[in-house]
Amino acid sequence: MNKQETFEVWVDSGQVAFIPQYSGAKEGSGFAKPGNGIGLVKGLNNEYNSFVREVDSGSWGIRVSHFILQRDDLPKPVDVDFVGKVKIDNEEQALVISDPCYIHEGDYGGSGLYNDACNATYSTNTVKQAGIYSIDDKQVAACSSTGFGDGAYDCTITRDNDGKLESICVEFITEEDFDE
Repeated sequence: MNKQETFEVWVDSGQVAFIPQYSGAKEGSGFAKPGNGIGLVKGLNNEYNSFVREVDSGSWGIRVSHFILQRDDLPKPVDVDFVGKVKIDNEEQALVISDPCYIHEGDYGGSGLYNDACNATYSTNTVKQAGIYSIDDKQVAACSSTGFGDGAYDCTITRDNDGKLESICVEFITEEDFDE
C-alpha cells in the first residue's frame, strides 16, 4: 500500500515550483529549513515528469487546479498537460516544493532565477501557465501559476512500499471551491 503525507505550501507570488536542491541556494533558504510552507523531499534518484491540470479559462486567463510531479516510469495521469522533466542526480539531493520567491529571494525584478521562474509561467511558450527553467548548468525546475493566486495550498506526497517518491501533487482548486 502506498504511503501519503500532506502539508501546506504557502504562496506569496502566485506560483509554486518543484526545485532540485542546488549549490547556489542561499543560506537559510527553504533548502536548509523545511516547514513554514516549504516542503523538502529526500530519497529521490530519478527523472520526474511535471504536469498541470487546467480547470477552466476566461478573460482572467487559465486556472490550473493541480500541479503534479511524477516518477517517469509511472503511467501518465488523466486529463493533464505535460510541462517538462525534472531530474534528480542522486539520493542525497533534495527536492523543494515552494513559492520560488522564498528560494530565489533578493532577485525580484532582476534577471536572475526568480525572474526565470516568473517567465516560465507567464511567457508565451508556456504550457497552461506552467514551464521549465534552468537553475544551473545541469538542473531544471518546474514552475506553475496557482489557480487562485496567493494563499496556502495542500500538497500530497505519495511514496511506494519501499519509501521511494512516486508523485507530488499540489492542489490549487478543489471541488469545494466550485460549490461556493
